[in-house]
Amino acid sequence: MAKGSPNKNPMNQEETQMPALNASRTSSFGQATDIGGTAPRAEYSITDLGTLGGPDPYSWAYSINEAGQVVGSSTGRAFLWQNGVMSDLGSFGGPYSIAYGINDAEQ
Repeated sequence: MAKGSPNKNPMNQEETQMPALNASRTSSFGQATDIGGTAPRAEYSITDLGTLGGPDPYSWAYSINEAGQVVGSSTGRAFLWQNGVMSDLGSFGGPYSIAYGINDAEQ
């Protein structure tokens, strides 16, 4: 699938799909500067997390914790990404699932 191409989500709503990316938490957004000063430089890295696969693969990342663990949804299933591996978290019996957050206690 091409980056930014229209696609269908599990609820059959048309939307623009973007690959899930991991932006590390070393950026310095929101810092005030003096009038006429120079804005602080934001430093970050971006990682393509991949997908869980399937006939129409996509993924969205929703949260990242201090350990770099990422959660979200890929091909309609909740995932946990850590150490370069995306794991399916299951769906508690339903057809779809989404993980919206993860804290620093890995919950």
